[in-house]
Amino acid sequence: MRGEMLSRIHEGHLGVSKCRERAKSSIWWPGLSSEIREVVSRCDHCQRKRPAQPSEPLNPTALPERPFQMVVGADLCNYKGHNYLVLVDYFSRYLEVAYMPDTTSETVVYKLKNIFARFGIPELLVADNGPQFVSDRFHKFAKGWGFKHTASSPHFPQSNGGSERAVEEAKKALSQDDPFLALPIYRSTPVSPTGASPAELALGRRLRTTLPTLPSNLNQQVYDRAEIAARDAESKRKYKQAFDRRHGAQNLPELNPGQLVLPVLRLNPP
Repeated sequence: MRGEMLSRIHEGHLGVSKCRERAKSSIWWPGLSSEIREVVSRCDHCQRKRPAQPSEPLNPTALPERPFQMVVGADLCNYKGHNYLVLVDYFSRYLEVAYMPDTTSETVVYKLKNIFARFGIPELLVADNGPQFVSDRFHKFAKGWGFKHTASSPHFPQSNGGSERAVEEAKKALSQDDPFLALPIYRSTPVSPTGASPAELALGRRLRTTLPTLPSNLNQQVYDRAEIAARDAESKRKYKQAFDRRHGAQNLPELNPGQLVLPVLRLNPP
């Protein structure tokens, strides 16, 4: 009898509050309010038709202690029919782009070894859940070379925003007449969060480009890490504030084991 009454209360697929109001005028038993919430949460129609849940507050990643300690990216992108491996150092924003003749795990490992040979082995590499990065070959590489691999959340590119921006910059460079010139220009240009160029923070010096400069400007330099970190933190604070306000972000309730959830629907499955 209670099951039938709950079904009648939820006819019309009203929300929890309206169902409670609907029941209040005619029926009651102990625990009815909780059972109404359970019925609504398990209703497939309501879950599929409900508005998308609000964004959660942005949680920026803290600046690492040093260059190439944390590398985000290791992302594959396709531009004009060619595949590229894109990496960015999260401390300096130094961008690396490597041409990929194929997208096998073996080639990804080879390209990463080449990059790590120049800049050192990172402690942490953040990549997506692509098959190249979850293969047994890649796990052996990470273990043998002594770095940790963390996967960014699937279907949620904001969780690896550094990688997304790096891919955008890489495609911008690849679209130019001379990508090999576009890359050092990007690397030698200061970025607003740190106030320094990627090359200055990653290599300790500015890069010579086609823009005239004094020879003294190309000498080795020592940056003030405390100042860089303070500028970066303030930039991220402002960005988080703007993001949370623009998206109406709010903390969402935690999910419990066994709780019914609606799976992510992909419009363009692979």
